[in-house]
Amino acid sequence: MHDDLARTLRRRSLSGATQLYTGLFGLGSLMGLVALAKNGGSDLGVFFAPFTVFAGSAVSLLLDRRGRPHPARALFTGVNLLYVGSIMTIAPPLIRVSIGFPLTALVLFLFHLLYPARHAARVGWTTLALVLAGTAQLLLTTPGEWMMLTACVVQVLVIGFANLVLERLGRGWTDALATTDEARRQLASAYRVAMEASEAKSNFLASMSHELRTPLNAIIGYAELVEEDVEAGDLPAADDLGRIQTSGRHLLQLVNQVLDLSRVESGRMELELASLDLAEVVAEVADTLRGQVEARGTRLVLELEPVPTLRLDRLRVKQIVTNLVANATKFTDEGTITISLQQAPDEVCIRVHDTGVGIPPDRQKRIFEPFLQADGTVSRTHGGTGLGLAISRGLAEQMHGKLDVASQPGEGSTFSLCFPLPA
Repeated sequence: MHDDLARTLRRRSLSGATQLYTGLFGLGSLMGLVALAKNGGSDLGVFFAPFTVFAGSAVSLLLDRRGRPHPARALFTGVNLLYVGSIMTIAPPLIRVSIGFPLTALVLFLFHLLYPARHAARVGWTTLALVLAGTAQLLLTTPGEWMMLTACVVQVLVIGFANLVLERLGRGWTDALATTDEARRQLASAYRVAMEASEAKSNFLASMSHELRTPLNAIIGYAELVEEDVEAGDLPAADDLGRIQTSGRHLLQLVNQVLDLSRVESGRMELELASLDLAEVVAEVADTLRGQVEARGTRLVLELEPVPTLRLDRLRVKQIVTNLVANATKFTDEGTITISLQQAPDEVCIRVHDTGVGIPPDRQKRIFEPFLQADGTVSRTHGGTGLGLAISRGLAEQMHGKLDVASQPGEGSTFSLCFPLPA
């Protein structure tokens, strides 16, 4: 980005410089033509020197306007070097001092506008070499003009120092552009993240309002039925009481999810670490959810290998595995869910593989973000608030583990919960 901006500024500098030189040296050519007519053509340089610069600048301007900035810049540079070299080596001493050095300083400044800092410095040293050649010639041809020679030496030193300073300024300007561009990118990225977070929380609030209203309405509705039965002198229906309990548990689960997420994100989740038999936890989760899984026509398969016990929080590991199996159940109809327990060289992994719909690659990171699901239709078609996987990954990381997913659309998904073996 900053390279594009720098190129744009150099292109504008080239356009401005060629226009300026075309105008100034066009006028100089006319003045030289008048002088040439007055002196009877005895000094052709008063016309051809400025005319050469005028012609070169005009052609450079034309090339630039036709979208060829590189040959335009090269031609403009060559014409200026030729002009500086001719003045500093051919012109009379007075012209060199009064016109040559100021013109060289102007050309040096233009070069630093037209080129990147490193290339501009090289062209600047070439310019300085021409000035040194002219100054050396003055030292040889005018040995008694010490004041003039001193002025020339001072000018040479000033031009050399100016070249160094302009190079440093050019590099600093480039670095400033790069820093500004990086800051702009970071700001744009932060803005994008903030907007995504805002959108995610808005979606979460809309989803949560629905999720919370559903059990609350059920509780209120069935409580009113129970109240009517009591007022009529009848015993409350067991089904109504059961539905109240089910809705209450659902509501409590939603509230617990929100509280768990806040504790995980703040790092205040308290863990009760103890030696844990992971095979026992996996089997317990499978027994609990088997009926729910098989009700959808899906088989639940266990593949358990002997693994060492690890110091983990039993409740939180069970919570993670339960969430993974419950998610797999939502997205797998008449397929297979396999829970495996395996030991790798340096870790133990619980994997939940399903043959469901799968997750597109561009959405696999998204599912672990709070309040987000694979897409906006998931909460409407399958329910849920988009908190389960975010909480599960946070819990896994607090126990020094990791939770990842591998999936392809139409081929199912595999969630891997891995914990490192003790050293």
